[in-house]
Amino acid sequence: MRLLYKTLFFVFLFLNLQYAYSQSSDYLKLTLPQADSLFFANNFSLLAQQYQIQADEALVQQAKKWENPTFSVELGMNEASSSILGLGHGGQSTFSVEQLISTAGKRHKNIQLARLNGDMSKAAFDDLMRSLKLDLHTYFYSLYFQQQTLLVFKEQEEILKQIIEKYESANLQGSVTHADFIRLKALYLNLKNDYLNAEAEMLSLQKNLQQLLGTVQFIEPVVFNPQTIKYTIANYPLIHLIDSALVHRPDLKMSISQYESAQVNLSLQKSMKVPDLQMGMVYDKVGGYVPHYVGLQIGVQLPLWNRNKGNIKAAGFMVNQSEVEKNQKENIIKTEVMEAYNKLKNYEKSHELKEFVEFENSFKTLMSNVTDQFAKGNISLLQFIDFFNSYSDYIADFNSYFERYYIACEELEFVVGTSLNEID
Repeated sequence: MRLLYKTLFFVFLFLNLQYAYSQSSDYLKLTLPQADSLFFANNFSLLAQQYQIQADEALVQQAKKWENPTFSVELGMNEASSSILGLGHGGQSTFSVEQLISTAGKRHKNIQLARLNGDMSKAAFDDLMRSLKLDLHTYFYSLYFQQQTLLVFKEQEEILKQIIEKYESANLQGSVTHADFIRLKALYLNLKNDYLNAEAEMLSLQKNLQQLLGTVQFIEPVVFNPQTIKYTIANYPLIHLIDSALVHRPDLKMSISQYESAQVNLSLQKSMKVPDLQMGMVYDKVGGYVPHYVGLQIGVQLPLWNRNKGNIKAAGFMVNQSEVEKNQKENIIKTEVMEAYNKLKNYEKSHELKEFVEFENSFKTLMSNVTDQFAKGNISLLQFIDFFNSYSDYIADFNSYFERYYIACEELEFVVGTSLNEID
Protein backbone atom coordinates (compact mmCIF):
# COMPACT_ATOMS: atom_id res chain seq x y z
CA MET A 1 0.00 0.00 0.00
CA ARG A 2 2.87 2.39 0.81
CA LEU A 3 4.35 1.62 -2.63
CA LEU A 4 1.09 2.77 -4.21
CA TYR A 5 1.16 6.07 -2.30
CA LYS A 6 4.80 6.69 -3.19
CA THR A 7 4.06 6.03 -6.86
CA LEU A 8 1.20 8.52 -6.79
CA PHE A 9 3.42 11.08 -5.10
CA PHE A 10 6.05 10.93 -7.84
CA VAL A 11 3.32 11.04 -10.51
CA PHE A 12 2.08 14.26 -8.88
CA LEU A 13 5.55 15.85 -8.97
CA PHE A 14 6.18 14.78 -12.55
CA LEU A 15 2.90 16.22 -13.83
CA ASN A 16 3.53 19.46 -11.94
CA LEU A 17 6.79 19.94 -13.80
CA GLN A 18 5.33 18.86 -17.11
CA TYR A 19 2.40 21.27 -17.09
CA ALA A 20 4.28 24.15 -15.55
CA TYR A 21 6.65 24.39 -18.50
CA SER A 22 4.60 23.10 -21.41
CA GLN A 23 3.68 25.66 -24.09
CA SER A 24 1.67 25.17 -27.27
CA SER A 25 3.42 26.14 -30.51
CA ASP A 26 0.03 26.58 -32.19
CA TYR A 27 -0.67 29.72 -30.15
CA LEU A 28 0.26 33.28 -31.07
CA LYS A 29 2.22 34.55 -28.09
CA LEU A 30 1.63 38.24 -27.45
CA THR A 31 2.57 40.70 -24.76
CA LEU A 32 0.07 43.47 -24.09
CA PRO A 33 2.01 46.10 -26.14
CA GLN A 34 2.22 43.62 -29.03
CA ALA A 35 -1.51 42.97 -28.78
CA ASP A 36 -2.12 46.74 -28.86
CA SER A 37 -0.04 47.08 -32.04
CA LEU A 38 -1.94 44.25 -33.73
CA PHE A 39 -5.20 45.78 -32.56
CA PHE A 40 -4.44 49.20 -34.07
CA ALA A 41 -3.44 47.62 -37.37
CA ASN A 42 -6.18 45.00 -37.77
CA ASN A 43 -9.30 46.02 -35.88
CA PHE A 44 -12.14 46.32 -38.39
CA SER A 45 -14.22 48.77 -36.36
CA LEU A 46 -11.31 51.21 -36.11
CA LEU A 47 -10.55 50.86 -39.81
CA ALA A 48 -14.18 51.61 -40.68
CA GLN A 49 -14.31 54.64 -38.36
CA GLN A 50 -11.20 56.08 -40.00
CA TYR A 51 -13.14 56.35 -43.26
CA GLN A 52 -15.71 58.53 -41.48
CA ILE A 53 -12.91 60.87 -40.37
CA GLN A 54 -11.64 61.12 -43.94
CA ALA A 55 -15.17 61.76 -45.20
CA ASP A 56 -15.65 64.61 -42.72
CA GLU A 57 -12.31 66.12 -43.71
CA ALA A 58 -13.49 66.08 -47.32
CA LEU A 59 -16.71 67.85 -46.26
CA VAL A 60 -14.64 70.61 -44.64
CA GLN A 61 -12.90 71.20 -47.96
CA GLN A 62 -16.27 71.13 -49.72
CA ALA A 63 -17.69 73.75 -47.33
CA LYS A 64 -14.91 76.15 -48.32
CA LYS A 65 -16.00 76.13 -51.96
CA TRP A 66 -18.09 78.92 -53.43
CA GLU A 67 -21.42 78.16 -55.07
CA ASN A 68 -21.13 77.61 -58.79
CA PRO A 69 -22.26 80.50 -61.00
CA THR A 70 -25.40 80.11 -63.12
CA PHE A 71 -25.19 80.67 -66.87
CA SER A 72 -28.33 81.13 -68.97
CA VAL A 73 -28.98 81.88 -72.62
CA GLU A 74 -32.05 83.04 -74.52
CA LEU A 75 -32.13 82.42 -78.29
CA GLY A 76 -34.69 84.21 -80.44
CA MET A 77 -36.95 82.08 -82.66
CA ASN A 78 -38.84 84.82 -84.51
CA GLU A 79 -40.18 83.58 -87.86
CA ALA A 80 -39.30 86.91 -89.52
CA SER A 81 -35.69 86.38 -88.68
CA SER A 82 -33.56 84.76 -91.28
CA SER A 83 -31.13 83.52 -88.67
CA ILE A 84 -31.21 80.08 -87.09
CA LEU A 85 -32.07 80.24 -83.37
CA GLY A 86 -31.21 83.92 -83.35
CA LEU A 87 -27.55 83.28 -83.98
CA GLY A 88 -27.31 84.99 -87.34
CA HIS A 89 -26.67 88.63 -88.17
CA GLY A 90 -30.24 89.73 -87.61
CA GLY A 91 -31.15 87.32 -84.82
CA GLN A 92 -31.74 88.03 -81.13
CA SER A 93 -29.89 86.32 -78.27
CA THR A 94 -29.37 87.06 -74.57
CA PHE A 95 -26.68 85.68 -72.28
CA SER A 96 -26.42 86.08 -68.51
CA VAL A 97 -24.14 84.88 -65.72
CA GLU A 98 -25.20 85.00 -62.04
CA GLN A 99 -23.26 84.32 -58.86
CA LEU A 100 -24.73 83.78 -55.38
CA ILE A 101 -22.99 85.89 -52.72
CA SER A 102 -23.56 84.66 -49.17
CA THR A 103 -23.96 87.41 -46.60
CA ALA A 104 -23.65 87.73 -42.82
CA GLY A 105 -20.82 85.18 -42.64
CA LYS A 106 -22.96 82.22 -43.67
CA ARG A 107 -20.15 80.58 -45.62
CA HIS A 108 -17.71 80.93 -42.72
CA LYS A 109 -20.26 79.50 -40.30
CA ASN A 110 -20.87 76.49 -42.56
CA ILE A 111 -17.12 75.88 -42.62
CA GLN A 112 -17.09 76.04 -38.81
CA LEU A 113 -19.90 73.48 -38.64
CA ALA A 114 -18.04 71.15 -40.98
CA ARG A 115 -14.88 71.44 -38.88
CA LEU A 116 -16.79 70.77 -35.67
CA ASN A 117 -18.38 67.69 -37.28
CA GLY A 118 -14.86 66.58 -38.16
CA ASP A 119 -13.76 67.14 -34.56
CA MET A 120 -16.70 65.03 -33.36
CA SER A 121 -15.72 62.23 -35.75
CA LYS A 122 -12.15 62.27 -34.43
CA ALA A 123 -13.42 62.26 -30.85
CA ALA A 124 -15.83 59.42 -31.72
CA PHE A 125 -12.87 57.49 -33.16
CA ASP A 126 -10.84 58.07 -29.99
CA ASP A 127 -13.80 57.04 -27.84
CA LEU A 128 -14.33 53.89 -29.89
CA MET A 129 -10.64 53.08 -29.66
CA ARG A 130 -10.71 53.71 -25.90
CA SER A 131 -13.69 51.39 -25.41
CA LEU A 132 -12.31 48.63 -27.63
CA LYS A 133 -8.90 48.93 -25.98
CA LEU A 134 -10.51 48.38 -22.59
CA ASP A 135 -12.23 45.29 -23.98
CA LEU A 136 -8.92 44.12 -25.43
CA HIS A 137 -7.03 44.52 -22.15
CA THR A 138 -9.89 42.97 -20.17
CA TYR A 139 -10.02 39.90 -22.41
CA PHE A 140 -6.21 39.74 -22.45
CA TYR A 141 -5.85 39.55 -18.67
CA SER A 142 -8.94 37.38 -18.23
CA LEU A 143 -7.61 34.90 -20.79
CA TYR A 144 -4.16 34.86 -19.20
CA PHE A 145 -5.39 34.09 -15.69
CA GLN A 146 -8.02 31.68 -17.00
CA GLN A 147 -5.28 29.75 -18.76
CA GLN A 148 -3.27 29.66 -15.53
CA THR A 149 -6.27 28.24 -13.70
CA LEU A 150 -6.79 25.67 -16.44
CA LEU A 151 -3.18 24.53 -16.10
CA VAL A 152 -3.80 23.72 -12.44
CA PHE A 153 -7.11 22.03 -13.22
CA LYS A 154 -5.39 19.98 -15.90
CA GLU A 155 -2.63 18.99 -13.49
CA GLN A 156 -5.13 17.85 -10.90
CA GLU A 157 -7.26 16.08 -13.47
CA GLU A 158 -4.29 14.04 -14.67
CA ILE A 159 -3.19 13.32 -11.11
CA LEU A 160 -6.65 12.10 -10.15
CA LYS A 161 -6.83 10.07 -13.33
CA GLN A 162 -3.61 8.30 -12.40
CA ILE A 163 -4.77 7.80 -8.81
CA ILE A 164 -8.11 6.37 -9.97
CA GLU A 165 -6.35 3.95 -12.30
CA LYS A 166 -4.22 2.71 -9.38
CA TYR A 167 -7.21 2.60 -7.04
CA GLU A 168 -9.27 0.72 -9.62
CA SER A 169 -6.69 -2.07 -9.65
CA ALA A 170 -6.39 -1.97 -5.87
CA ASN A 171 -10.20 -2.01 -5.58
CA LEU A 172 -10.39 -5.16 -7.66
CA GLN A 173 -7.75 -6.72 -5.44
CA GLY A 174 -9.58 -5.61 -2.29
CA SER A 175 -6.59 -3.66 -0.92
CA VAL A 176 -8.60 -0.39 -0.75
CA THR A 177 -12.19 0.20 0.23
CA HIS A 178 -14.77 0.57 -2.51
CA ALA A 179 -16.06 3.76 -0.81
CA ASP A 180 -12.65 5.41 -1.25
CA PHE A 181 -12.70 4.50 -4.92
CA ILE A 182 -16.19 6.04 -5.37
CA ARG A 183 -15.13 9.23 -3.56
CA LEU A 184 -12.18 9.60 -5.91
CA LYS A 185 -14.42 9.05 -8.94
CA ALA A 186 -16.84 11.72 -7.69
CA LEU A 187 -13.96 14.14 -7.08
CA TYR A 188 -12.66 13.48 -10.58
CA LEU A 189 -16.05 14.10 -12.18
CA ASN A 190 -16.49 17.37 -10.26
CA LEU A 191 -13.03 18.52 -11.28
CA LYS A 192 -13.69 17.51 -14.88
CA ASN A 193 -16.88 19.55 -14.86
CA ASP A 194 -15.05 22.57 -13.43
CA TYR A 195 -12.38 22.17 -16.10
CA LEU A 196 -14.94 22.02 -18.93
CA ASN A 197 -16.71 25.14 -17.62
CA ALA A 198 -13.42 27.01 -17.35
CA GLU A 199 -12.39 25.82 -20.82
CA ALA A 200 -15.71 27.03 -22.31
CA GLU A 201 -15.11 30.44 -20.76
CA MET A 202 -11.56 30.45 -22.12
CA LEU A 203 -12.83 29.70 -25.66
CA SER A 204 -15.28 32.59 -25.38
CA LEU A 205 -12.45 34.90 -24.32
CA GLN A 206 -10.34 33.59 -27.21
CA LYS A 207 -13.12 34.37 -29.67
CA ASN A 208 -13.54 37.92 -28.36
CA LEU A 209 -9.80 38.53 -28.44
CA GLN A 210 -9.45 37.12 -31.95
CA GLN A 211 -12.24 39.37 -33.22
CA LEU A 212 -10.65 42.45 -31.69
CA LEU A 213 -7.23 41.58 -33.14
CA GLY A 214 -8.59 40.56 -36.54
CA THR A 215 -6.96 37.12 -36.46
CA VAL A 216 -8.06 33.48 -36.41
CA GLN A 217 -5.01 32.29 -34.47
CA PHE A 218 -5.38 31.32 -30.85
CA ILE A 219 -3.79 33.85 -28.53
CA GLU A 220 -1.46 33.05 -25.67
CA PRO A 221 -1.11 36.19 -23.51
CA VAL A 222 2.36 36.76 -22.10
CA VAL A 223 2.40 38.60 -18.77
CA PHE A 224 5.69 39.25 -17.01
CA ASN A 225 5.56 39.28 -13.20
CA PRO A 226 1.76 38.96 -13.09
CA GLN A 227 1.58 39.08 -9.28
CA THR A 228 2.99 42.60 -9.00
CA ILE A 229 1.53 46.01 -8.26
CA LYS A 230 0.83 47.91 -11.48
CA TYR A 231 0.05 51.22 -9.79
CA THR A 232 0.26 52.53 -6.27
CA ILE A 233 -2.99 54.41 -6.08
CA ALA A 234 -1.72 56.67 -3.28
CA ASN A 235 0.61 58.30 -5.82
CA TYR A 236 -2.36 59.62 -7.81
CA PRO A 237 -4.58 62.13 -5.96
CA LEU A 238 -8.21 61.78 -6.90
CA ILE A 239 -8.58 65.46 -7.84
CA HIS A 240 -5.70 65.15 -10.33
CA LEU A 241 -7.31 62.11 -11.93
CA ILE A 242 -10.63 63.97 -12.29
CA ASP A 243 -8.91 67.00 -13.82
CA SER A 244 -7.06 64.72 -16.24
CA ALA A 245 -10.29 63.00 -17.25
CA LEU A 246 -11.95 66.34 -17.99
CA VAL A 247 -9.06 67.12 -20.34
CA HIS A 248 -8.54 63.76 -22.04
CA ARG A 249 -11.92 62.04 -22.22
CA PRO A 250 -12.99 61.89 -25.90
CA ASP A 251 -16.68 61.51 -25.04
CA LEU A 252 -16.51 64.86 -23.23
CA LYS A 253 -14.75 66.34 -26.24
CA MET A 254 -17.69 65.16 -28.34
CA SER A 255 -20.14 66.83 -25.97
CA ILE A 256 -18.13 70.06 -26.09
CA SER A 257 -18.01 69.94 -29.90
CA GLN A 258 -21.78 69.34 -30.01
CA TYR A 259 -22.33 72.35 -27.75
CA GLU A 260 -20.06 74.53 -29.88
CA SER A 261 -21.75 73.22 -33.02
CA ALA A 262 -25.15 74.16 -31.59
CA GLN A 263 -23.87 77.67 -30.87
CA VAL A 264 -22.52 78.06 -34.40
CA ASN A 265 -25.79 76.72 -35.81
CA LEU A 266 -27.72 79.32 -33.79
CA SER A 267 -25.50 82.04 -35.21
CA LEU A 268 -26.02 80.59 -38.70
CA GLN A 269 -29.80 80.56 -38.31
CA LYS A 270 -29.75 84.19 -37.18
CA SER A 271 -27.65 85.11 -40.21
CA MET A 272 -30.27 83.50 -42.44
CA LYS A 273 -32.48 86.54 -41.72
CA VAL A 274 -30.10 88.51 -43.88
CA PRO A 275 -30.87 87.76 -47.54
CA ASP A 276 -28.11 86.64 -49.87
CA LEU A 277 -27.20 88.59 -52.99
CA GLN A 278 -27.46 87.45 -56.60
CA MET A 279 -24.97 89.32 -58.78
CA GLY A 280 -24.39 88.84 -62.47
CA MET A 281 -23.81 90.22 -65.95
CA VAL A 282 -26.25 90.18 -68.88
CA TYR A 283 -25.60 90.60 -72.60
CA ASP A 284 -28.50 91.39 -74.93
CA LYS A 285 -27.74 91.36 -78.63
CA VAL A 286 -30.50 93.47 -80.15
CA GLY A 287 -33.37 93.38 -77.65
CA GLY A 288 -32.32 96.34 -75.55
CA TYR A 289 -32.61 100.03 -76.12
CA VAL A 290 -29.17 99.83 -77.71
CA PRO A 291 -27.62 96.98 -79.65
CA HIS A 292 -25.19 94.75 -77.80
CA TYR A 293 -26.47 95.83 -74.43
CA VAL A 294 -24.34 94.84 -71.40
CA GLY A 295 -25.76 95.27 -67.92
CA LEU A 296 -25.07 94.47 -64.27
CA GLN A 297 -27.64 92.42 -62.36
CA ILE A 298 -28.17 92.59 -58.59
CA GLY A 299 -30.87 90.53 -56.90
CA VAL A 300 -31.92 90.12 -53.31
CA GLN A 301 -34.66 88.10 -51.63
CA LEU A 302 -37.11 90.31 -49.76
CA PRO A 303 -37.55 89.02 -46.16
CA LEU A 304 -41.25 89.81 -45.96
CA TRP A 305 -42.96 86.54 -45.00
CA ASN A 306 -40.16 84.38 -43.63
CA ARG A 307 -37.55 85.72 -41.22
CA ASN A 308 -36.43 82.26 -40.06
CA LYS A 309 -37.80 82.77 -36.54
CA GLY A 310 -38.81 79.11 -36.07
CA ASN A 311 -35.36 77.80 -36.96
CA ILE A 312 -33.70 80.41 -34.73
CA LYS A 313 -35.89 79.42 -31.80
CA ALA A 314 -35.24 75.70 -32.37
CA ALA A 315 -31.48 76.34 -32.62
CA GLY A 316 -31.61 78.21 -29.30
CA PHE A 317 -33.26 75.23 -27.62
CA MET A 318 -30.61 72.94 -29.11
CA VAL A 319 -27.91 75.12 -27.52
CA ASN A 320 -29.60 74.75 -24.13
CA GLN A 321 -30.00 71.01 -24.61
CA SER A 322 -26.37 70.45 -25.62
CA GLU A 323 -25.18 72.58 -22.67
CA VAL A 324 -27.18 70.42 -20.26
CA GLU A 325 -25.81 67.26 -21.88
CA LYS A 326 -22.26 68.62 -21.61
CA ASN A 327 -22.75 69.37 -17.91
CA GLN A 328 -24.25 65.92 -17.42
CA LYS A 329 -21.26 64.32 -19.14
CA GLU A 330 -18.88 66.19 -16.84
CA ASN A 331 -20.79 64.91 -13.81
CA ILE A 332 -20.78 61.34 -15.17
CA ILE A 333 -17.03 61.51 -15.73
CA LYS A 334 -16.35 62.74 -12.19
CA THR A 335 -18.44 59.98 -10.63
CA GLU A 336 -16.90 57.31 -12.90
CA VAL A 337 -13.39 58.34 -11.88
CA MET A 338 -14.38 58.31 -8.21
CA GLU A 339 -15.88 54.83 -8.55
CA ALA A 340 -12.90 53.37 -10.42
CA TYR A 341 -10.44 55.05 -8.04
CA ASN A 342 -12.14 53.70 -4.92
CA LYS A 343 -12.56 50.27 -6.50
CA LEU A 344 -8.83 49.97 -7.18
CA LYS A 345 -8.06 51.42 -3.76
CA ASN A 346 -10.22 48.74 -2.15
CA TYR A 347 -8.38 46.00 -4.06
CA GLU A 348 -5.07 47.30 -2.76
CA LYS A 349 -6.42 47.54 0.79
CA SER A 350 -8.11 44.14 0.81
CA HIS A 351 -4.90 42.27 0.07
CA GLU A 352 -1.34 43.36 0.37
CA LEU A 353 -0.14 41.89 -2.91
CA LYS A 354 3.23 40.85 -1.57
CA GLU A 355 1.64 38.98 1.33
CA PHE A 356 -0.94 37.53 -1.05
CA VAL A 357 1.78 36.04 -3.27
CA GLU A 358 3.72 34.75 -0.26
CA PHE A 359 0.57 33.04 1.02
CA GLU A 360 0.03 31.49 -2.42
CA ASN A 361 3.56 30.06 -2.34
CA SER A 362 2.97 28.78 1.20
CA PHE A 363 -0.24 27.11 0.07
CA LYS A 364 1.61 25.35 -2.75
CA THR A 365 4.18 24.12 -0.24
CA LEU A 366 1.40 22.96 2.06
CA MET A 367 -0.25 21.04 -0.76
CA SER A 368 3.06 19.39 -1.59
CA ASN A 369 3.52 18.43 2.07
CA VAL A 370 -0.01 17.05 2.23
CA THR A 371 0.69 14.97 -0.85
CA ASP A 372 3.91 13.75 0.74
CA GLN A 373 2.09 12.80 3.94
CA PHE A 374 -0.61 11.09 1.91
CA ALA A 375 2.07 9.10 0.07
CA LYS A 376 3.49 8.03 3.44
CA GLY A 377 0.06 7.01 4.65
CA ASN A 378 0.03 9.57 7.46
CA ILE A 379 -3.24 11.22 6.40
CA SER A 380 -6.48 9.71 5.20
CA LEU A 381 -7.97 9.91 1.75
CA LEU A 382 -10.71 12.23 3.03
CA GLN A 383 -8.10 14.64 4.38
CA PHE A 384 -6.24 14.51 1.10
CA ILE A 385 -9.45 15.22 -0.84
CA ASP A 386 -10.25 18.14 1.46
CA PHE A 387 -6.84 19.72 0.87
CA PHE A 388 -7.10 18.87 -2.82
CA ASN A 389 -10.41 20.75 -3.15
CA SER A 390 -9.16 23.65 -1.04
CA TYR A 391 -6.10 23.99 -3.26
CA SER A 392 -8.24 24.02 -6.42
CA ASP A 393 -10.56 26.65 -4.99
CA TYR A 394 -7.68 28.78 -3.77
CA ILE A 395 -5.84 28.73 -7.10
CA ALA A 396 -9.04 29.78 -8.89
CA ASP A 397 -9.62 32.58 -6.36
CA PHE A 398 -5.96 33.61 -6.52
CA ASN A 399 -6.01 33.99 -10.30
CA SER A 400 -9.44 35.62 -10.18
CA TYR A 401 -8.16 38.24 -7.71
CA PHE A 402 -5.25 39.29 -9.88
CA GLU A 403 -7.49 39.25 -12.95
CA ARG A 404 -9.90 41.64 -11.25
CA TYR A 405 -7.03 43.76 -9.94
CA TYR A 406 -5.50 44.27 -13.39
CA ILE A 407 -8.92 44.93 -14.92
CA ALA A 408 -9.56 47.52 -12.19
CA CYS A 409 -6.30 49.24 -13.23
CA GLU A 410 -7.45 49.24 -16.85
CA GLU A 411 -10.87 50.59 -15.89
CA LEU A 412 -9.27 53.49 -14.02
CA GLU A 413 -7.19 54.38 -17.08
CA PHE A 414 -10.35 54.02 -19.18
CA VAL A 415 -12.34 56.54 -17.15
CA VAL A 416 -9.36 58.90 -16.85
CA GLY A 417 -8.90 58.76 -20.62
CA THR A 418 -5.14 58.27 -20.60
CA SER A 419 -2.40 56.15 -19.05
CA LEU A 420 -1.69 57.02 -15.44
CA ASN A 421 2.01 57.14 -16.33
CA GLU A 422 1.27 60.18 -18.54
CA ILE A 423 -0.32 62.19 -15.71
CA ASP A 424 1.98 64.78 -14.17
